[in-house]
Amino acid sequence: MRALIFVGIAACTPTITSGAYDCGTQELCPPGLVCSGADNTCVDPLAAEPFACDPAVLHEPDDSSTQAFALPTLGCVSNTYIDSGCLAAGDVSNWSMFSTPNNCTAVAVTASIAFPIAFQPLGMQLWDITANQMIATDDECTKGVVAAGDAQRCLEHTLENSKTYGIVVVPNGPDCGGTCNFNRYNITLQLTNP
Repeated sequence: MRALIFVGIAACTPTITSGAYDCGTQELCPPGLVCSGADNTCVDPLAAEPFACDPAVLHEPDDSSTQAFALPTLGCVSNTYIDSGCLAAGDVSNWSMFSTPNNCTAVAVTASIAFPIAFQPLGMQLWDITANQMIATDDECTKGVVAAGDAQRCLEHTLENSKTYGIVVVPNGPDCGGTCNFNRYNITLQLTNP
């Protein structure tokens, strides 16, 4: 006759190292950790730092088309322009502007924005500055690589020659009930032949 033997195995709980995880959506972290605004990682509450915009990436004032940060001159088919930015707490928009050349057979803009999922989601708008009219908004990206802990939005639109356009970064979603109404971002922009 066989006897049943039960062996007790103690359950183990892994220790989650401070700084080992990116913060989840709306500053979510594993139990015992909090989201640090300095680098979007989950840390021990004693190590948490508040969110702050790096002054080197601010182009303030840039809250309207008349205050838009001017991008460098771009050709009909340009190199990709890359810039970092930050929407501070409560900032309603960051404007950048660019002009299309006057001699393109056809020209379009391709732009993307990547931002940490920990804080307020961001979006992009394309404006015809001369007409003071929004002409396109971002959508889900269909290609490209996104860093861990980030989200990305994309925009593609055919443009006219010799016009001034604005790319506007705006808040676009939940903001932790008003406690994370800010975010950092990287933006890319390129003129292409559609």
